[in-house]
Amino acid sequence: MSNRVWPVDAVSGAPEYSGRALRQTQMAPLLPAATTARPLGTRSGVRPGTSPTTVTATTTTWTCRPHAGILDVLPAAEAGPYGYAIDADATGSMTPPNATNPRRDILFVQLTDPAESTGGTAPGVVLDYAAGSPAASPTAPAAPARSLVLAEINVPAVGGGNPTVTWVAPVLQSGIWPVRNVTERAALASAIGASTLNPLYVHRSDADDIGRLEVSTNGTTWRTYTATPSMPAPRTTAANGSATASGNLIRDDVLGAFTFSAVEGYVYRVAIDNVLINGGVAGDVYSVQLRIAPGASAPGGSSPLVAATQVTTPLAGSSGRQSADLGGPWVCENSGTYSVAFFLMRALGTGPGTPVSAGMSRALYAHLLYKKED
Repeated sequence: MSNRVWPVDAVSGAPEYSGRALRQTQMAPLLPAATTARPLGTRSGVRPGTSPTTVTATTTTWTCRPHAGILDVLPAAEAGPYGYAIDADATGSMTPPNATNPRRDILFVQLTDPAESTGGTAPGVVLDYAAGSPAASPTAPAAPARSLVLAEINVPAVGGGNPTVTWVAPVLQSGIWPVRNVTERAALASAIGASTLNPLYVHRSDADDIGRLEVSTNGTTWRTYTATPSMPAPRTTAANGSATASGNLIRDDVLGAFTFSAVEGYVYRVAIDNVLINGGVAGDVYSVQLRIAPGASAPGGSSPLVAATQVTTPLAGSSGRQSADLGGPWVCENSGTYSVAFFLMRALGTGPGTPVSAGMSRALYAHLLYKKED
């Protein structure tokens, strides 16, 4: 066991650095994905942004374009990860197609390091190819020891045309790119691209607090990841609410208003649960409404309507009570504080109507649904 540090100047010849020592101190600390079994290891793979068309093939020749990656492929957990790079096109011969059945071949990068007892005479990496066995439903051969499979090459039987390539190399973890605005975001996407295999994540500092993380898989359209904001507890009461009569629109001030902070461009659901309407006369019809207004004061009867419905009480009193649970979407046009309240109005009939609780407290609340598309 060795305790290592890098970089320091040697004193009296110590420390001395081996390849393993440099991998442990230069590669391992900078790479993610350590595990209990491999605390100095990482995930083998290619750099983010590596093209899925890096490997191509014809019936006679495979080609691998320049790329770079990480190999953590040795049995010894303390061996550490290796960086590798292919800096020019590499080619090799394909095994000829089978006369009857298709085949699935592999192209891989393989590590040799005699200092880590891999065999061989010199350390290095090679691009190599292995042909699979022809079959009606072929499978790829197993990856050789100390290797990273880059691609599977699907070889049709004779007369079936050129092979197709399936890029299977894992992609190393990419980061979240900070950008100031959509102009910088567009420039970044143009420079490095984005795809399903290599999604582009950005943190946009000019966006609102709950929607700054965005992702694109084509560099043009973006999806916002919304952080769930803290919302106040629902406004609740078990007491009978404010009664309505004579056709007046009455706000339930017993329950009171629910006040919350909303962010421009986001859609919220405003709702009331566990509410029953107690009618004074059988057959009376009541309009139940949710209205919203900016600020911390309760909305009035002319404030914007969020949701509404009608309730008919078939019998007078508690035996005719009808559910009036209500909710609807609301789009915030300007960030700020908003208040919502429950309203009741007799639309038809002669008796008073009262909002009461349905075995548990009435609850008035709002919660975030999603960001409205631009």
